[in-house]
Amino acid sequence: MKKFFLEILIEMYDNGIINENNEEEFFVEILKNNSADDVERLKFFAKEVSVFSSQYKHIFNMFNRDLSIMYQQDPASLKEVFSFFKKISNSLNQLQTNDVKTLLMDVKGNMGMFDLVGNILANLDFKIDTSALLDTVSKNPDSGEKLLDFFSNHREDFDKNYNKEISNLIIKNGDKIALMDAEKQNEFVDSLNEVQRIYNNSKHVHLAPALMSKLFENVGDIENLVSVANELSNSKLPFIGKGISKFVFEGERNITEIVEAVNEVVDIIEDNNLSIVTAHEIYKTVENMLVLNRKEKEQYIEILGLIDSSPSQEIKHISFELVAEVIKADNPLKAYRTIESIFVKNNLPLVGKLYRVFETLYPQKRLDDNLKLEVTSPYLRSIEGPKRFRTIFRDLLKVHIDSDNRSLRLFLESLQEGETMLAQVEGDGKHEPTKRELKKLEHFITKLNTLFLSSQLHSIESGVELNSDLTIDQIKDSYKNLKSSLDQISVSLGMESGNTVSENMITLFCGQLGYKSIEDVLTRMKTSKAIAHQRSMDMVSAAPDGYLKINRGDLLKGTDGSSMGVILESGPIARECIGAGATSDFTPHDIDFQLMDSSIEGIQDFETIVRTSISTGYGDVLMVVKDRGQYNITRNTDSEMVNDYDRGKYELYLSPILGKEHYGIRTGLSATEIDFLILEQEFDQRNHETLFLDIVENGYYIPVTDQTGKIIFTPEMYEEYRRFYRGVELYSGDDMEIVEMSQDMAHSAEIEKLSEEMKNERGDILEMFEGIRGIISEVLVESEIPLKDDLDMSIVGAELSSSGSTGRGTNKLGDFDFDLILRLDSSDASKVKEVIGLLCNRFGVNKSSDEVVTLAGTDTTDLGQLRILKANIGGKEIGIDIAFVGKSGDVLYASHDAVRDRLSWIKENVGEKAHDDVKANIVLTKKVLTEGGAYKKVEHGSIGGIGVENWILSNGGNMLEAFRTFKEAAYDENNNRLPLSEFQKKYRILDPGTNVKYNNHSDFAQTLKEGGYERILDVIDKYIPT
Repeated sequence: MKKFFLEILIEMYDNGIINENNEEEFFVEILKNNSADDVERLKFFAKEVSVFSSQYKHIFNMFNRDLSIMYQQDPASLKEVFSFFKKISNSLNQLQTNDVKTLLMDVKGNMGMFDLVGNILANLDFKIDTSALLDTVSKNPDSGEKLLDFFSNHREDFDKNYNKEISNLIIKNGDKIALMDAEKQNEFVDSLNEVQRIYNNSKHVHLAPALMSKLFENVGDIENLVSVANELSNSKLPFIGKGISKFVFEGERNITEIVEAVNEVVDIIEDNNLSIVTAHEIYKTVENMLVLNRKEKEQYIEILGLIDSSPSQEIKHISFELVAEVIKADNPLKAYRTIESIFVKNNLPLVGKLYRVFETLYPQKRLDDNLKLEVTSPYLRSIEGPKRFRTIFRDLLKVHIDSDNRSLRLFLESLQEGETMLAQVEGDGKHEPTKRELKKLEHFITKLNTLFLSSQLHSIESGVELNSDLTIDQIKDSYKNLKSSLDQISVSLGMESGNTVSENMITLFCGQLGYKSIEDVLTRMKTSKAIAHQRSMDMVSAAPDGYLKINRGDLLKGTDGSSMGVILESGPIARECIGAGATSDFTPHDIDFQLMDSSIEGIQDFETIVRTSISTGYGDVLMVVKDRGQYNITRNTDSEMVNDYDRGKYELYLSPILGKEHYGIRTGLSATEIDFLILEQEFDQRNHETLFLDIVENGYYIPVTDQTGKIIFTPEMYEEYRRFYRGVELYSGDDMEIVEMSQDMAHSAEIEKLSEEMKNERGDILEMFEGIRGIISEVLVESEIPLKDDLDMSIVGAELSSSGSTGRGTNKLGDFDFDLILRLDSSDASKVKEVIGLLCNRFGVNKSSDEVVTLAGTDTTDLGQLRILKANIGGKEIGIDIAFVGKSGDVLYASHDAVRDRLSWIKENVGEKAHDDVKANIVLTKKVLTEGGAYKKVEHGSIGGIGVENWILSNGGNMLEAFRTFKEAAYDENNNRLPLSEFQKKYRILDPGTNVKYNNHSDFAQTLKEGGYERILDVIDKYIPT
C-alpha cells in the first residue's frame, strides 16, 4: 500500500472530511483506478482508522508497510492487533515506536501475548516501562502470566507504595519473580514495603531503586534487604543523587564494606569543611580510597577540597581524574598546586591547557584501551607509550599554528616582547626599567617558567616556584637558570641550543614541526591564513554562475553553526582534546568526516548530495574540505598503509561506524583547511550575520553557500564587513586609512582648538581616574578582594576597567562622568553590598541620598550597580557609575575595548597628532549632533556616544568624511532624501566589539529612528550643503 494513501486518510478522518456517512462514496471515487486488492485493503483500514486519533499516526506513518503486508498474509491477525489497540487505548500514549514494532514482529507467533499485555496495561493505573514489559512477556509468556498474577495479588501495594522506578525494576526482573512461590513473593513485597518506608522517612530517597536493583542480582538475598537499608540510612553522610546511588551498587564490593569505607573518611571530610556537593562526590571515589593509608586519605580529601574552591572550571571538570593521578606523586599537594597554577594563572596558550587536560583525563592505560578499538588511528595503534602522547600534542600544536589561533599568537608575541625588553635592560646595564616594564618582565619570566614546568621533558614536582613582585635581579637570575637547564636538555637531545630561552622553548615544543624560532611560527600562522584566503577568492572567481560544487574526494563534516567561532579559531578537534567539556565517542581521538566516493558520480544536483550525506543531521552547517594532497590515507576499504604514512600530513583513515564513506582525521584539522561552508535548511537566517562575523573576525575569507550550492556570503560582503575591523589587532585587522586633517577642511579650526583644550583637560581626567581607582583598590583590600593589574592574565582577582568615553578621552569637554566595570570572582560576589557601602563612605556620599542610586543584581553575572551622581574628587564634582559583574567562562571583547584599541593603533602607527585629531573629531561630532538634537539614542532616536565613536573611526577618523558617506547613502541621484528603510539597506555602522548587554555586534545605522535620521541629515547639511 502506498504511504500517501494512509497519510491522506488519517488527515481526512482527523479533520472530519471523511466520516461514516460519506466514506463509501469517497473510496469508490478516489480508488476507482486502483486494483480491487488496494480498494479492499484501504476500506479495511478506513473502518479501523476512525478509532485512531492523532496519537496513532506514528503507528501508520512508521509501519504502514508492515501493516499492509500483515493484512495480505493474515487479515484476521491484523484485526486482532487493532482490537488490542482499542483495548489499551487509555495506555496507548505509553507505547513507543519500538514497542509497536515489537508487537508487529511477534503477533504471528503468539496472539495470546496481546491479551496478556493488554490486561496488564488496562488493569494497572501506574505507569510502567512498556518496552520492558513487552520484552519480558514476549520472551516467556508463562512468566508473563505469573507476573500478571503477581500484579493482581499485590495491586494495593503498587497503588499505595511504589513509584514508576520500582515498578519498572519489577517488570525488568519479572522472570525472576515468576520463579518465586507465593510465600516468597509475599516476603519479597513485605521487604519492598519496609525499604520504601525507610527511605520515605529519610534523606536517602534515591537509594531505594538502586538497592532493589542490586537485590534483583540475587533474589535469594531478600532477608538482608531491610538490614542493609537501615545500615545505609544510618550512615554518617547522606546518599543523595542517583549517580551516587548507582556507584554504590556497581562493582563486586559488598555494600556493607562500602558503607564502612565511607564512614572511615567522614571525620577527615568534616575537618576539611568541604561543601556538601564535594562531600557527596567523594562517594564516587570511595573505591579509590580503599587502598590508601590514613595520610594519603587526608591528602586525597584535602586536594578535593582545594579543587572544590578552585576558580578554574577545567580543574573542576577533571577533579577526580586529576586527584587520582597527583596522589601518586611524592608530594601530591605540590603536584596539584603546580597543575592548578597552569589553569588559574593562565600563563599558557590554549593549546597547552587543552593538552594538559587531555593528558590528565587520558593517562597511559586509558589511552591504550581506547586505541584497542580497530576504528581508531592506525598510526597511533602502531606506536606505543610516550610516542602516542607526543604525537597527539604535535597534532594539536600543528592545528593551532595553522589555524592562527589567537591565544597562541598573543602568547608568542608576549614572549618576543619580553625577550626584547630583557635584552634592553641587560644591554649596557644603564637602562633602569620602569614600574610597568618590571611588571611586564615579571609576567614574561612567569610564562617561561610555566612553559618549562609544563614541558614533557620536565617533572611537575621539581620546578622553581615564582612569587609576584620580583626584582630585576631575581628576574635575571630566573632567566639564567632556565637558560642553563634548557641548554643541558638541548645537548642531551642532540639539538642545537638557541640564543634565548624563548628560542630553546620553541625548539623543544615546535622543533618536531620544523620551527626554530618564534618568528618562524608567527610567519607560518600569518602565511597559512593568507594562502587560505587567496584559495577561497580563486575558488569563487572560478565558480560558474556563483555556485560551488562537491566532488569525489571532498570531505564533509556536519556541525552546529553556534560553534563555528571556536572551530574557526582553533580548528575542529577531537572531543577528547576540547578541554573542560572533553568526552569520547564511538571513534576516539579523531574528528569524523564523510569522504565522498564514487557514490556521487553521476549526481549533478548539489542539493541531493547534501540531503543524502551521512554528515547531514549533525548540525546546521556542513564543512567542506577539498583534497589538495594535505592528508595521508592510512586505512581504506582494502587495507592499512601505516608504513607509507607521511608525518607532515594529516592522517585520514576509514572508521566505518556509519558506512564505507565514514572516515576520521586523527586529533584535529586546521581551520584554514576548510574550503567552504554549507548552511542546511534548518539554519536560522537570523544567525547568518553571526556566522559571517565569525569568519570576518578570523581574518580570511571562507565562502558560504545555501543547500543548492549558491554562494550567499561573497568576497564583496566579506570586504564590506572587514573594513570595520581595521586597526583591531586582536582580529588581525588591516591598517586603518586615516583622513588626516588639513587647513582647507571646513572644521579644521574647530578641531585644532578642541584638540588643544582636550589635551589640557586630559591631565585632570587621568588624575581623577587614578584617584577613583585608588579608592576602589583600598575598599577591595578592606573587603579582602585582590585587584589585578591589566597585565595579569590569571583568572583570579577583581578586574577594574573603564567602559565610558571619559576613560578613552572621547568625552565632551567638561563632562566628567566615569563609567566603570568591576568584574568579581564568584567567591566575592556576596561582598558587593559591603563594597558599595564602603565606597559611598570613601566618596563622601550618603547611600540613602538622592545623589546615590543602587541597583540590586539580577543573576550571577549582573551583581548590581552603584551610581553616584555627584562625587568630589580632587576638588571637582564628577559622576561615577560602577557596574559589578560576575565573571563568566567567556571574556567578551567589548565595544569600548574595540574603540580603545583602534585609538591606540592610530597613536602607535600614525602618530600622536593624528590620534589627538581623531579624538577631537569624535568629540566635535558629539557636540554638533547634541546641538542639533540628533545625538542620544533614546531621547533623539540617534546612535548615541559609542555609535558616534564607531561611525567616525570607520570613516578615517574624520567627521566630514563620515558626514559625506552618510549623506551619499541618504540621497538619490535627484538629491531627494531616501526613506530611512532605504538608507538602512545601503549604509552600515558596524561595531567590531561586542555589545555586552545583548551579546551581539551593534549596527548603529539599523538602530536609527526616523526623527534621529532626519535630524542627523539636517546637521550634515550645515557642513556639506546639498
